[in-house]
This record gives sequence, C-alpha cells and structure tokens, in this order.
Amino acid sequence: MKKPLTKITDHAVVRYLERVCELDIEALRLELARQVDPATRAGACAVVIDGFVYRLAGGALVTVVRKERDTLQRKPRKQRVRP
Repeated sequence: MKKPLTKITDHAVVRYLERVCELDIEALRLELARQVDPATRAGACAVVIDGFVYRLAGGALVTVVRKERDTLQRKPRKQRVRP
C-alpha cells in the first residue's frame, strides 16, 4: 500500500473523534486529570496505572505508554569515546 499524500494533523483527528465518532474529549480530559492529579500534587514525573505509564511534565500529562515499553528507569547513555 502506498503512503498517503495527505498529512492528518492531531487537531483533525481530535475533531474527527468529537464530531464523527461523537466522543466527548472534555470528559476524557477530566477523567485523565482525576487519575493523575494525586501524582501531580506529589511532584511525580510519572505514575503507573493499570499497566500504563502516565508521563507528567510541568503540571501536564504529556504521554501514556504501556509499562512494558517504559520501565521508568532509563538505561544509561553510552559514553562516546573521543580519539
């Protein structure tokens, strides 16, 4: 299958979900906020809920990933050796 010519923005996807799929985005925002608010209040940078890692930065939820993909402990970067 060929790559589509048209780029679909996140804004367009959200509007599609709201208007075509009749998904209540604001209700989702409230539910997500209720789930992560305790971690935000505690100053956490992430919280694990039901096998998902909710990443927080600057008082905002910035992403959600499966726990298997993100162990909350990053591998140390390899030191680059200069000749």
